Amino acid sequence: MKKCNKAVVFFSVMFFGFSSAFAAVDFTGIKALAGRVSPDLAAKVELQELDATGDEARLSAQDGKILIRATNARSASLALGRYIRDIAKGHISWCASRIPTEWPLPPSEITVKPLHPYAIAYNYCTISYTMAFWGQAEWQKEIDRLALQGYNIALMTAGLQKVWDLTLTDMGYSEEQRKNYIADDAASAWWHMGNLQGLGGPVSAEQIERDATLGKWMVGALREVGIEPIFQGFVGLIPSSTADDQLADSRIFRTGEWVAGFKNPDILDPTCGAFQTFSEKWYANIKKVYALNHAADYPKFLGGDLFHESAPPSSMSADDQRLCAVKAQRYQQDAFPGVIWILQSWQGSPVQNLRNGLDPKYTLIQALDQGMDNTGTSSASYVNKTTGDYLPWVWVEVMNFGGNTGMHGAFRRFRNLGNIPGSGTGAADSFKGYGLLSEGLETNPSSYDIFADAFAKPDSASQNISDADLPKWLEDYRFRRYGYTDANLALAHHICSTSVWDCARNQQGTIESVFCANPSYNVTCVSAWGPTTGTPYPRQVLIEAARLYLASAKAKPELLDLETFRYDFVEIFQQILADKAREILPQCATSSKLRADFMKFMNLADQILACSDEWRLDKKEARVQTKAPDTGVAAYRRMITTWTLGANGTSVLSEYAHRSYAGLMKHYYAERWQAFFDIADGVKTQTEYDSFVSTLNRTFPSATLEATPDDGDPVAVAEAILHALEPPFLKWADAAQDNLWKGANWVDVNGDTV
Repeated sequence: MKKCNKAVVFFSVMFFGFSSAFAAVDFTGIKALAGRVSPDLAAKVELQELDATGDEARLSAQDGKILIRATNARSASLALGRYIRDIAKGHISWCASRIPTEWPLPPSEITVKPLHPYAIAYNYCTISYTMAFWGQAEWQKEIDRLALQGYNIALMTAGLQKVWDLTLTDMGYSEEQRKNYIADDAASAWWHMGNLQGLGGPVSAEQIERDATLGKWMVGALREVGIEPIFQGFVGLIPSSTADDQLADSRIFRTGEWVAGFKNPDILDPTCGAFQTFSEKWYANIKKVYALNHAADYPKFLGGDLFHESAPPSSMSADDQRLCAVKAQRYQQDAFPGVIWILQSWQGSPVQNLRNGLDPKYTLIQALDQGMDNTGTSSASYVNKTTGDYLPWVWVEVMNFGGNTGMHGAFRRFRNLGNIPGSGTGAADSFKGYGLLSEGLETNPSSYDIFADAFAKPDSASQNISDADLPKWLEDYRFRRYGYTDANLALAHHICSTSVWDCARNQQGTIESVFCANPSYNVTCVSAWGPTTGTPYPRQVLIEAARLYLASAKAKPELLDLETFRYDFVEIFQQILADKAREILPQCATSSKLRADFMKFMNLADQILACSDEWRLDKKEARVQTKAPDTGVAAYRRMITTWTLGANGTSVLSEYAHRSYAGLMKHYYAERWQAFFDIADGVKTQTEYDSFVSTLNRTFPSATLEATPDDGDPVAVAEAILHALEPPFLKWADAAQDNLWKGANWVDVNGDTV
């Protein structure tokens, strides 16, 4: 088919930096951030501009004040974060925080200097799996967390429902087409990446407006602490309902399907006039929705991917794919001179033909590293082969998939991230930084804490944490997280740091809890792409770590008043229950006693999970209800269970986003397992079970659940768990190891090595 032709003038542009060199640094947002942490901290912090180049801050004491001199807001917020962390010994995380009550002066001047220009937060999946239903209160805490860790770029999708609604209206799409295209918050990630359309819709006009209001607020909240939002660019994705003759001067590449039968949006030929018109309308609406009224307000970064987890349509030639990049960037630059397009590198994307059209001056690649060890990723990986130019890139971690809960970690890798190469063949300057892209951030605080050390220590010469340094790092971590340590917690953390927190194999996230699996006696993984082998540590070792946590809680009961300690206490006890259930599940097929034990473990899991607000479904749903009162709870439940409701309420995506939450454990997972065991016990037939599960999947999203009691005693439940598991009593076999756990040094009471 003949290509469309339309002349476009492309103006050369200069990249606009984050702030003008001639403007004084505004620290108002950093002062407000300190006040949100603690009014006493804000009263003690003094902020001044530092006469230096690049990102740098100096942290010191002056006249009884905590003095932070910084070149910009990013450096000032990072220095404030390092003060809270390293001097005041506080801990601010996604899994509960501990704010200090005293704010000592820095004993000496510390230089805080980020190693790399870019520190990026999130991809689309992060926002859907972690933050889909966050409102302004949750986002303010999150923006503060990012700033205190030195992130200076963050993806922002709030408001995009409004941008799409306005743009499709401007382009002549009907109301029905618009409603069938816009996805709800729980499905927005895969809509924005071009994997599906309209899931969870139609989205109400009221919800679209609420989302737009949040997005407009987020732009200002991010920028006032030195973080630049990534807005969404137009890359050619359009509703598949678009008729061939609907848009003037157009050609449409028809696409196929993503997983589970979802139809990809189609792609507009970028050489056609309709692509330019669509782009102009899109960027005009970006300005309108986010109130970007002046050039200084315009986006510095745009997101958007093509062919994500899908091959290019067969009708697209190599040159068609190259031109997608050329034309998309051309209209980006017309709208926002100097803007940089950030693309995800995942499963072969961006395809080489697309890379061949990218201008390196206005491109940044996010290299998603599932193994988190930089295997196969280097500066030489991202090249425009048409020009021979290397494309700037950042390395990003992906430790969690689907927001799954469960103890997990990447200590070995995160302790050595200073080794990520900043060079490649002829491309020493193409490595630009790092990113935080886990799909579920409200998990495993120890790993994200050690990740924070990898790139942003005050002393940039000592990024890696050696085996010899690890005990001291763990001791500091305990003081930050609990304000306390003892011999029991020290040994528990040594055990965890070389076992469950140090998964050495390449896998998608945590060892998944069989409690959350679609029932079978042969469960190897819960989600379709989860790890298929068992725990990479001796199960008994983690039981010993849990017993040590309990000993500390009984010796110092006030520890359980700390939300940080309570979170970790609940986490480890739910994990040892899940590990034991995985061990006995195959034998449940022939043992009614073990089936009863399995259900007892699930009941205990629900009880211990209910002891922390961070592990309760009702608490999660309370914020969902605030953000999306109409359909939010149903969408959230759909996402964390079936993901999509097909003919039988299941698909290959079922349980991809499973969570171990009190309430969900009792009212969904346990009911499903009990019905499954009823087949073996002669209570149900297979047909009756299938009907039960189908009904459960259809009705659970809108079901009214029995309230979860909130007066549980975590110590009593923990003791009941240890009694139910009947663990072997372990003892330390080699005192010479000075509590540095190694598997061969643990023996059971009979003297056998564990």
